[in-house]
Amino acid sequence: MKDARQQIDKAITDTGRPDDPNAEKTLEVDVHPDRTRQLTHTSFSRMRVNWLGDDSVRLQEVLAEADKLIKDEFHVAFAVIERLHRSVRTPLMEEDEPGTVKTYPDGTPMWVCDLHGTPVEDWGLMNDTTRQSLLLTITAWLFEWELLAVDEWARAMFAKVQWEERFAKGYISLPGMQVSGKPTIDDRTQWAHQNSAEERYFAVFRSVLSRKADALVRSMERLRRMLENTQIR
Repeated sequence: MKDARQQIDKAITDTGRPDDPNAEKTLEVDVHPDRTRQLTHTSFSRMRVNWLGDDSVRLQEVLAEADKLIKDEFHVAFAVIERLHRSVRTPLMEEDEPGTVKTYPDGTPMWVCDLHGTPVEDWGLMNDTTRQSLLLTITAWLFEWELLAVDEWARAMFAKVQWEERFAKGYISLPGMQVSGKPTIDDRTQWAHQNSAEERYFAVFRSVLSRKADALVRSMERLRRMLENTQIR
């Protein structure tokens, strides 16, 4: 049983590593003149830089769902950012409807941008009352945001454990797998990956949410320090 546990741990650790064990070894350079001439004409023109098939669409759907969940869970933080933007940016107005702000499909306002497409910001437009209000809101909510980030980390860890358990079950029992003779370690590893694919991708999704939550808390902490250092005294 101990050997099986060690094999399972090694198989999980090796997830994502190249199938060829020599792929991670240091390559020796062949300095033969013929080789050198060939390398001088080598380019990356054939290197793939895009996702295959519908992978890009699926990834965008996953990231969009992650953004939606984070915005719902940390809605106060996003409200703070929107208030800040409204204080230092100039809204882009509809040409045919004077007084109407252009918005994106989700209702987010469009802003006047520079030649590079970056929203123009004038921090001198923010008065001390708005600055103090934002600062107090961030300070009051940081405690809860930090706890929410820990909750997301816990969910990610739980999803990881579920994947590891499903992987181990597939590795040991080989449910539904038809093999002739005694299954090899590679047979077991391949089937364990196949048997636990859904749990593995879910664990990745929860990890993305955890990282986003951590990034949000760090960003709000930096914003709090910035507002503290720039408020009018």
